[in-house]
Amino acid sequence: MTPRECLQQLVGGVQQDLDDYDSLHQILNEQYQLLRERNSQGLTDLLKREQTLLLPLRQRAALRSKLLAQLGLDASDHGMRQLLDKLPTNLSEKLSPQWQQLQQRVVECKRQNEQNGKLLAIQNQVIRRMLYGEPSSDYSPANPGYNSPY
Repeated sequence: MTPRECLQQLVGGVQQDLDDYDSLHQILNEQYQLLRERNSQGLTDLLKREQTLLLPLRQRAALRSKLLAQLGLDASDHGMRQLLDKLPTNLSEKLSPQWQQLQQRVVECKRQNEQNGKLLAIQNQVIRRMLYGEPSSDYSPANPGYNSPY
């Protein structure tokens, strides 16, 4: 593959990832709402959409790493920044903001995913308490060695 073809695929992949990360962020927000509502059927349906979206994102990330390596650059953010520095100004001015937007969207998706995970962990903890009678730390004595006569 020629360097020009590598570059064309990199540019196209970044744009596709921007669109897909927008969709992923929407899915993650929807997932949070469904978790709050404890809507298991909605979550199951949403998971299918999420999985079909994640596969091409992973594939394009792997391809981007391969293309950067073919261009003699690190398969990393540093390598992408090196590429942006070497590009003609008109192309760099187009791709650089897109790359920054993509990185920001990835961070936003990670944050939302972490928030979803925390909510799920809390719900799991509540369910365990209800099912197995695990004591809540909210009502445990301040001094575990002290046995109250009451």
